[in-house]
Amino acid sequence: MADERMSFVAIIGGFYSLDPAVEDEAKSVAQDLGAALAAAGFGLVVYFSDDKSLEPHVVSGYVAHRSEGLPPGAIRVRYSEGQRGQVEFIEETTNKDLFHHRIFPREDWEAPFYRSLVEAEGVDAVLLMAGGRSTLIAGQVAVARKLPILAIDHFEGSAREIWKELAEASS
Repeated sequence: MADERMSFVAIIGGFYSLDPAVEDEAKSVAQDLGAALAAAGFGLVVYFSDDKSLEPHVVSGYVAHRSEGLPPGAIRVRYSEGQRGQVEFIEETTNKDLFHHRIFPREDWEAPFYRSLVEAEGVDAVLLMAGGRSTLIAGQVAVARKLPILAIDHFEGSAREIWKELAEASS
């Protein structure tokens, strides 16, 4: 299991409403961010593996840096009972030890997802990119918790709105 002192970053966002031409750029940026998080020694908390979600692209870049000495359990996978069998990352086939799954004991994903952002073994920071309503709400939870937030404003979506809010608060 990952070192207890390892800081974990929740990866939140999605490309569901991005223009297809921009989507490829967003996926590439996500892979670069994953590589940077691995190189810096952070763990990940991820929630969904759909190609239109941010998570699989960050995970791809992250796992590519396995040589950086990532500990077992460095990727915490969280999802609801109703999503069982739907959240699987391609990288798990060859790097199973990196992934630690925990299923929320409910069919609905929303309440346990938001709660995971505040629980004891939750997250230490958040990465927000593009995204819709759940990204906006998760960003507000992170703001309220005063978590470190990396909100990418380059792409349309709720992460840009959180970025603007943080920029206004710091000026």
